[in-house]
Amino acid sequence: MSAMRAGWGMRLGAVLPAVVLWLAGCSDTSRLNMYVDSIKGVDGTNVGKSYIEADIVGGPVNYCLPIQDQASVTVKLEQPGTVGPTLSGYVTGYRIDYYYYHPENGSLQGPVTWMSSDQAVAHQPVSTSVVFTVPVVTFEVKAWAVGLACPGIPVHQGVANIQRVLARVTVLAEDATGKKLSAQGSITVYLNDYAPARLAGDTCVVMTAPAYWSAVTNCK
Repeated sequence: MSAMRAGWGMRLGAVLPAVVLWLAGCSDTSRLNMYVDSIKGVDGTNVGKSYIEADIVGGPVNYCLPIQDQASVTVKLEQPGTVGPTLSGYVTGYRIDYYYYHPENGSLQGPVTWMSSDQAVAHQPVSTSVVFTVPVVTFEVKAWAVGLACPGIPVHQGVANIQRVLARVTVLAEDATGKKLSAQGSITVYLNDYAPARLAGDTCVVMTAPAYWSAVTNCK
């Protein structure tokens, strides 16, 4: 597994500059520099990792209970030079866009526009850095990956399940004078059933992923 991930990382490095990062900062008006320092997992065995292994059926605590896998986003603010605006501002929101690796040819596809999400944040202060948590692997992402349609989300049309997703997080902010800032970072998600073996008494133990998600009301 580790050797395979190293290969994926090399491919990501070749793809991201052209496909993923070109939007960062294109609408900034502030002289301050803001950047995403890290995006790391926070749930179960993903704590502190720069990627997420997401359980399709169940989660790391309750093997039948669906969860949304989260990530912590660390944003840093810098001032160019010694003269300029005050080094402070507010995070005002974020956007998550999803790309996926085609299960048949390995090409990076996306964004999957109907799964993109925008979230406003109530002006979270940032001076030199701030950390906040975002839901990266939602119920909708998990259900879509195994070929199911949640309400408002079309079913994935491929014949094979999606096993690898790239979540791009765009952070929006304002400096102390109200001028706009933005920054982007990405985290890779491996979609599989990584939890330890479910107990024989669990009702979900005999369910396949499609059957499991069909039994969960509205993919929640």
